[in-house]
Amino acid sequence: MLKPTLSGLIILTACALAISPSVLNTFTGSALWLWLLFCLGLGASAHWLSDWIVGQLETQRDSPILQKKQAQLKANQRQRERRLYSQQDIGFYYFKSTFLFAGHIAASDGEICQHEQAHLDDIMARLQLDRPRIDAATRYFHEGAAADFDTNAAIETFIEYCEMTPALCDAFLETQFSFAYASQNTQFPEYHILKLLSQRLGFQDKYQHLLDEFRLGAFTAANAAAEKRAEAHRRERDKRRFEAEKARLDKQLTPKARRLKLALAILGLDDSATPTQIKRAYREQIKRHHPDNLIASGYPADLLTEATQRSVDINRAYDLLKKHYQFR
Repeated sequence: MLKPTLSGLIILTACALAISPSVLNTFTGSALWLWLLFCLGLGASAHWLSDWIVGQLETQRDSPILQKKQAQLKANQRQRERRLYSQQDIGFYYFKSTFLFAGHIAASDGEICQHEQAHLDDIMARLQLDRPRIDAATRYFHEGAAADFDTNAAIETFIEYCEMTPALCDAFLETQFSFAYASQNTQFPEYHILKLLSQRLGFQDKYQHLLDEFRLGAFTAANAAAEKRAEAHRRERDKRRFEAEKARLDKQLTPKARRLKLALAILGLDDSATPTQIKRAYREQIKRHHPDNLIASGYPADLLTEATQRSVDINRAYDLLKKHYQFR
């Protein structure tokens, strides 16, 4: 805008000089040239000034402050649009999302346990749902538990309809945390889902202490699972060693010597073992293979018969060694 205005000023001045003799008489000699030079200088300055202003406007357009204001304007626009949703629409998507994510959390560790199923039944009973809504809640629960469940799309839908009602978002999160508690064995997939929901809904600060608790529980569960696998590996290793030693002794020793060797092998010992070492090894082996201890550590029920027989073999081996080495 500055450039055309100043150029017009110069043109008008030239026209005035050409048309009016009185103007020519007034601006004579060096005074006229000074006036023309002044107008040209003003035009050049305006050209530089306009370029500087345009540059500043472009810089401001890319500034974080302006971008934040633009984002806020868009958010306000979305809020105005969301106010158009009816209470019925909001209630429907709250109901649907609640059971979708309940199923997603329950199945995130690979299976839906009986505690999680019982918790689902308890929630539906507390909500006093009629049969059609019970069927719908169950259907949404299993949709969320499916392997192809789209977590991000479901979160976006929930935010679109319910973000403007913080009380609903809070109640939604409380329900999801309750399902994670129902499993009685927190896993990292559950923790990551709850963390994502808390962040996206803006409630991470409120639920941070629970998230920390779940994260610690997930670490504990992971360590326990690793120890369980290591223990199973040790049992399998001991079994292989025993069978290998038994096959070797069958070929080399007398029946009595073979029985002593096998008894020591069952306890994981060799011929140099002392009575003290035999007692210690017996206590460790009987504790490791006792059925009650195996059940507590999650040992498969269909393998308990084998574990029980192993305990019987350990007791027989210990009795034989006590008799042979004459200690109590």
